[in-house]
Amino acid sequence: DYSASKAVGAELGMLAANKDKIAGKDAAVQLFVSAYVKEMKALEASPAAFGTAIQKLTGLDAEISNRIAATIKLGPVVTPDQLKRQAKAFNELGVITKDVSGEIDAAWNGSYLAKALKP
Repeated sequence: DYSASKAVGAELGMLAANKDKIAGKDAAVQLFVSAYVKEMKALEASPAAFGTAIQKLTGLDAEISNRIAATIKLGPVVTPDQLKRQAKAFNELGVITKDVSGEIDAAWNGSYLAKALKP
């Protein structure tokens, strides 16, 4: 099960944006990231709500949705080191044609997430 891989970590979703496209839109990006983190924490705190969200999104019945919710661990957030391992693994698997693991540090901006995670 790739999602349980200790070598590369869970397959996590992430928000990726072109620096030029978000230039001057810091408030909007921060609002989006903060709302996402808030909802993630709420679903993490309530397995029942998480199951209901999965059911609404997928159309699956409640029992299956709740079993899926029990399996998925929300948070922690992706780290640059994890992205490097994933990029390397995806290149080795042929999913991406270029190994970009050495480019992650130059492109990573964790400032929006850091603000969203502050209490």
